[in-house]
Amino acid sequence: TSGSSAIVAINNKKEVYLVKQWRYALDRSSIELPWGGRKKNETNLQCAKRELREETGLIAKKWSLLSRSSICPGILNEQAYIYLATDVSQKGRIYIPEEGDQEVITIPFQQAYQWAISKRLLDAVTISGIFLAREKLGL
Repeated sequence: TSGSSAIVAINNKKEVYLVKQWRYALDRSSIELPWGGRKKNETNLQCAKRELREETGLIAKKWSLLSRSSICPGILNEQAYIYLATDVSQKGRIYIPEEGDQEVITIPFQQAYQWAISKRLLDAVTISGIFLAREKLGL
């Protein structure tokens, strides 16, 4: 891919949507923001909207870019774009066979923040997204 987009999707009850899935490299499940690689001829925002719908079934009316960062600058040139998505509603998940083991977890944002600082969350993009959203929204 030429980049990826991650989404901090927060509903009007101040809950965030995370995805639990098996990560072969870790030999365990990981809880992460919905995110994935950008397809050819797709903008970063289009990628974020597609990934959110595929992985959670959600769409959002309000989007803002929280960050653009290098995932592993020592060996990769891939950029991760982290978006904040609010005013979300359920539209139904688009089934992608290779993502069949994913489980959507909806938890209070403050609990996700506690998971980030207590090292329960392992993914750097997810941790960054939660910290950035907390700062932007004053949560």
